[in-house]
Amino acid sequence: MADRCSPVSNFQQIKFFAVICILGARSVHAEECAYVANSGLNTVSVINTTRNEIAATIRVGNRPLATALNPAGTTAYVMNSDDNSVSVIDTATSSVVTTISVGGFPNDAVVHPNGQLVYVANRGSGSVSVIQTSTNQVVATLEIGSNGPAGIVLTLDGRHAYTANAAENSVSLLDLDTHTARLTIPVGEQPFDLALTPDGRTMYVANVFSHSLSIIHTATNTVVDRLRVEGDPTAVAVHPDGSRVYVANVPLGNVAVLDTTSNRLRGSIAIRGDAGGDISGIALTADGTAAYVTDFVYGNVFVVDTARERVIDFVSIGNGAGPERLAIGEIPSGCPVPPTGTPTPTSPAPPTPTATVEPCVGDCDGDRTVAVDELLQGVNVSLGNAPLDSCRGADGDADGNVTIDELLLAVAATLVGCAQP
Repeated sequence: MADRCSPVSNFQQIKFFAVICILGARSVHAEECAYVANSGLNTVSVINTTRNEIAATIRVGNRPLATALNPAGTTAYVMNSDDNSVSVIDTATSSVVTTISVGGFPNDAVVHPNGQLVYVANRGSGSVSVIQTSTNQVVATLEIGSNGPAGIVLTLDGRHAYTANAAENSVSLLDLDTHTARLTIPVGEQPFDLALTPDGRTMYVANVFSHSLSIIHTATNTVVDRLRVEGDPTAVAVHPDGSRVYVANVPLGNVAVLDTTSNRLRGSIAIRGDAGGDISGIALTADGTAAYVTDFVYGNVFVVDTARERVIDFVSIGNGAGPERLAIGEIPSGCPVPPTGTPTPTSPAPPTPTATVEPCVGDCDGDRTVAVDELLQGVNVSLGNAPLDSCRGADGDADGNVTIDELLLAVAATLVGCAQP
């Protein structure tokens, strides 16, 4: 048998060092956490997206509907709709440091790219509250002239905002320098959420009652297309590379996937097997490999593998939790660690869930974990330096070969773990 350090071909070296480099790269990134607003429990659940488990539960105001994170990942903002307030959370301590009074029925918020201002869409008062983050005080209120701003996004330069005005079937463009509404764009019925592509050139608006997406070119601020979708679209998110748009549909319990090149639907991802449930929020990780989708009815957050377009895991927050919108970001201090022995809230698993336990590629000993030694053994099998029988788990598709793709799946299992049965 060849020695582990024997000279190998250039391609073999590339495969080996790809694994090592990926492992090394893990240490330079802050840990990503998802902050989920639970309207039924008056809490925020912090989900460790590496482990897909609840890391902390934070008590906030009444009926929280959305969360937003500052760019630094040090502060989370929670919209408490029934209190007309915003809870400010220190992500390092998972504690509320203050509560700020805003307009009526805050429904969404976005933080300026410089982290100095937070813009809160007040659905009940037809306004946007501007919070200065250094003082945690409201320093301005923008009257947008339309009732029901349910969603808000900022342009890339941070000088303008768009609001989805659910009660007026329109989108407003706001000038954040002058604190005035510049124009109103008619869209479909009850626009509830909106999202921009990474280049800021195209905006997608989810219209609940007209079962459609309005597609707006921001250079002209005109609707260039309207795409009908099945169900009632309540939330929309764009992949970080700009190639796809994800649309959460009620009551079908699925996520539609749109190709941004053609602006046509490419299919849908079944979230719940019983074709029901209130899919109320969706957010993606920074690299776009996973989407987190909230199910209001059963109190679960589903994890979608965006490459394979299928559910791979779910996190149970609790029956009656009513998870709504969520925000995902890198937290410099890392996700909080639950105290030993702290029970995790549970809820009944959704009927005939789509989520299935995937093979744990790279698991040599069958314990559904992939240790570094097992990862290296898989590399040796791939290089022909060890027999396949020494680690059959490295051969994910059971074709008798261990490919580079299977090695990368094993790396992912080493870093984030395998789904448990």
